Amino acid sequence: MAESYLVLECAAEGCVAEFYLNDIPVIIRGPEIGRFFCGPMDDHFVDGVNELAIVVNPGPTPGEALTGAERNRDWRNVDKERAWAKVSRYPVGATVGDGQGIEMMAVEWQAPSRRTTCVFPQICSTVVDLGPLYGRWRWQDSPVLGTGADVQAEIDALMQALHASLQRGEVDLFLALSRHRLTEGEKAYQLIPGEKQQMIRDVMAEETAQDWWGMEALDPSRYDLRCCAGDRMVELIAKDWLPILREKPDDEDGIGYYKCFLARIDGELQIVR
Repeated sequence: MAESYLVLECAAEGCVAEFYLNDIPVIIRGPEIGRFFCGPMDDHFVDGVNELAIVVNPGPTPGEALTGAERNRDWRNVDKERAWAKVSRYPVGATVGDGQGIEMMAVEWQAPSRRTTCVFPQICSTVVDLGPLYGRWRWQDSPVLGTGADVQAEIDALMQALHASLQRGEVDLFLALSRHRLTEGEKAYQLIPGEKQQMIRDVMAEETAQDWWGMEALDPSRYDLRCCAGDRMVELIAKDWLPILREKPDDEDGIGYYKCFLARIDGELQIVR
């Protein structure tokens, strides 16, 4: 059982902000999508130097988040807008904000107190050496992947196969592709080996028995694949900032998403986060 967790807390106040750990996008927050987020992120941290970053008022799609639309940055009037993020070590059983967290790193962007014109996206970050943590992750030694035509064709074939198997209610392919993510997650959160895998199987069995079950059709026109983690990963994300692989709405209009980051491990594309 883990004794503590590295918890990310972040918020966007009056603006939109996307939050990154070690060049891996974690979540986007804003007035229309929720202001605050917190959660353990141990499997996103590496031994030694780590970076926590905020992209304030990112471009309109994930692929344009850092550059703005068509590489044209946006000038706009702002005042009193704020985005902040911090990573704290919390003991198991603690509640975020209860005073038990030990802050490890933090970064903040604050608009001027008087209304003024700023250019966006703006990126602010902090770098902190957290010392030894969990050892080296497999993706850290993977090659630069990129999103060239050959890689995109390979990713498309993988998504087609994965989508078809999930549509049939089968999880073996998903679990096989996710084996490094699962084993590294067990290491980071000190889970019982196989526990997460069995949980995925149980949830899939329960959901596929429902009348609403099914996967949303793949639509390549909505894809917005983007590189991250020093271009060693590709995120399977759509232009609406949500994962490409998604289930149909359930009886309460909730939608299940399959958030996937691919890297090439031992010559094959694998889901690593």
